[in-house]
Amino acid sequence: MRKKNYFQKVLARKAVFIALVFVCLFSANVVLAGEKDEIIRFEIKKEDLSPNSPFLNSKPRIDTEAAMTEKNAVCRSLPESWWVVLLAAYVFLLIFNLAYEFEKTRKKRWFWEAFYTLLAVLAWKKFDGCDQYVWFVQSVLINGFIIYSFYLYYLNKASKKHSDTA
Repeated sequence: MRKKNYFQKVLARKAVFIALVFVCLFSANVVLAGEKDEIIRFEIKKEDLSPNSPFLNSKPRIDTEAAMTEKNAVCRSLPESWWVVLLAAYVFLLIFNLAYEFEKTRKKRWFWEAFYTLLAVLAWKKFDGCDQYVWFVQSVLINGFIIYSFYLYYLNKASKKHSDTA
C-alpha cells in the first residue's frame, strides 16, 4: 500500500512538471497568435487635391539632417535568445522555490515569488528599449499565474489532507 502511494505521488509530480513545462514553452505562442502588424495604405490622387495641398509639394517638410537622424535612430535590446533564457530561469526559479520543502510548509509563500516577477518585469522595461519583446512580460505574468495557481491548489489539498489525519 505504501509503495502504491509513493508511486502515485511521484507520477503526479512528474505529470505536473511536464504540464508546467508544456505551458511555459507554448504560452508565448498562444498569446502572440492573434497579433499581426496591419498597415493601412491609401493612395492620394493628384486630381483630388487642392493646389495649395502640402502633398503636392515635393520638398521635404523637415531638413535633411533631422530626417537622417530620425532614420538612423536605433533601439537597443537584448537578443531574443537571452529573453528566452531569462524566461526559463524565471520559471525554474519559481517552481524550485515553491516546491522546496513543500511537504513541511503549511503557510503560503508569496514574497519571493512576487519579487522575482517584479524583477523580471523591471528587467524587461530596462533592457528592452523598443518594447520589442512584449511576449516576455506576457509570458512571465501568465506562467507566474499558472504556476502559482497549481501551487495554491496543491497546498490547499495538502492542508486538507494534513488536517484530516490530525
